[in-house]
Amino acid sequence: MENLSRLFKRYWLLFFFVILFLFMAVFKISPRDLLTALSSLTISEILILIILYFLISFTLILQRKYLLAVLTFRATFKNLFLIHFSSMAAHYSTPAKIGFPLSVYLLKKFEDISLSVGTSVIIFELTVSTGVCGLIALLGAFQFFTHQIHTLVVSFSACILLLLVTFFLGRWYLFKSAAQNRLTVFIRNIYEALAKISFLQILFYLFMTLLIQILSGLTLALLVGFLQAKISVWQAIVVNSTAFFIGAVSMVPMGLGVREASIFFYLRNLGIADGVIIPIAAIQRMLSTGLSFLLGMIFGAILGVEAINKNQSRLKSGKTEIFEKHMKK
Repeated sequence: MENLSRLFKRYWLLFFFVILFLFMAVFKISPRDLLTALSSLTISEILILIILYFLISFTLILQRKYLLAVLTFRATFKNLFLIHFSSMAAHYSTPAKIGFPLSVYLLKKFEDISLSVGTSVIIFELTVSTGVCGLIALLGAFQFFTHQIHTLVVSFSACILLLLVTFFLGRWYLFKSAAQNRLTVFIRNIYEALAKISFLQILFYLFMTLLIQILSGLTLALLVGFLQAKISVWQAIVVNSTAFFIGAVSMVPMGLGVREASIFFYLRNLGIADGVIIPIAAIQRMLSTGLSFLLGMIFGAILGVEAINKNQSRLKSGKTEIFEKHMKK
């Protein structure tokens, strides 16, 4: 399984094109049709999509900055910006989700945020983003698949029950168990950090998460419009959230193929032609994965240079102190 994950990460672009051409073969879409659809985008339309991509990224960074402030930690936007994109590069170039522990490490290195608090931030971000996307996906499923309403209600209730049981069992173990090993203490520190977040602060954080989903949906709705089709922003939000949620729970690296299949399934049910859906999936993947990886490599290099300069300045100051002490003697 680890070898397969490593192959996915190393050759994700090749796998993506294989999946893309399989979709094209199944639904009888020629490469010429794909190129025609892609080339129909104007420079201004491409710029609009890129601007929205950066707007979503900035909102994600501000969201993390707000969460750290809630936990009484001040972090510079510049460092959070570099850490965000560096972790994205790590996500798309390694066989595991190393971008998460890398974020924790970089927060510790550049902002002196403890490992338990950094881990708490990542866990909270993942839980809220996945939970909100799952809820939107559920609402969309209720709206678009009313003939399976009974199955949806039972599935949703079972998931909620499982999460509640897991949460309360974990909480009981942490505070009733006499175990005092490093892992238990670390998990307890994470829980205590998250317990500091008030209900109103959680609501504001949820508002920011919903704003991100709206911007993502707007991006998809505009992309569909640029390719001479039409869906509402709400429909686009449902499609994006469902694709993200299914890709996350599938455990497939980067959700490769799973997200595309989800987008294809929903857009086809919304009346979008197959020849339009394939370019949409291709452009979305290149924006979310390709551009993130490219920027992550660039900003990761900048972060590395800053770390080197920081270490050199510390070394110089240390040598100066030693020299001054020696002169005093």
